Amino acid sequence: MKKRYLAAALLALGSSSVFAAGMSCYIDTRAYDEFTPNHCLNIVWGAKTATAVFRVDNLPANYYIDWDTPACAANATTCTAVIRAFVPFKATATLIDLDAGTTTEVSATATFEDSR
Repeated sequence: MKKRYLAAALLALGSSSVFAAGMSCYIDTRAYDEFTPNHCLNIVWGAKTATAVFRVDNLPANYYIDWDTPACAANATTCTAVIRAFVPFKATATLIDLDAGTTTEVSATATFEDSR
């Protein structure tokens, strides 16, 4: 019974995009790092810079990814950026639905501290 209502609700939305794309990130360390949604924070002892890794999550088929960070390759699902200690770095990607022509923005912020 619930499936029927869910299907009716999805059909009522028509051609609009129904997905839960998002972005996650981690600060690359010597330890095992895991992606966390929307924001990542870590301590990198004595470092002035660190590498942040960003990933677009739950991307459906036939989408194009346009990153706002010049170092990121167009249409790549992951991107890395060198960031500075105590300075939040926000990566944003515009997701373009190639079928409908609609766009959605996703972003995540990476921050690290150097243990000062």
